[in-house]
Amino acid sequence: MKKWIQLIVILFSFTLGLSSTSVITKASSWHKGTPSLIRGTWSYNPRGQVWGQYRIKRASYYSGWMGMPGIKVTGVKYRVLGHYKYELTGHGHKNGMYKGGRDTIIVKRQTHYLYVKIPGQTATKYYHGGL
Repeated sequence: MKKWIQLIVILFSFTLGLSSTSVITKASSWHKGTPSLIRGTWSYNPRGQVWGQYRIKRASYYSGWMGMPGIKVTGVKYRVLGHYKYELTGHGHKNGMYKGGRDTIIVKRQTHYLYVKIPGQTATKYYHGGL
């Protein structure tokens, strides 16, 4: 009888120990390239003028604003943040006043629009297509 009680106590403590340990899982993982859902040319054109443009390719993206040198970002990787929402990061190449280095944007696709958010700024709405 005493051995049965000891066995039950040991099994109970073992089960309690296993159930109290927490398992940390990281759901977001980084993927090479860009998601196919957001590839293409996206234009920001208030009042009928093309002010800004993003051209997103398989492994790079290019951003340009009216009158400023364009920024090319290569070695892009992305992770999923939510439903049609992605964080893209890569290496921006020096051009004009842009000094280069790590470049990160957050994009969200909604129907025919792409919302691009640069850290520290509000999101800008881009239309699919361009000149």
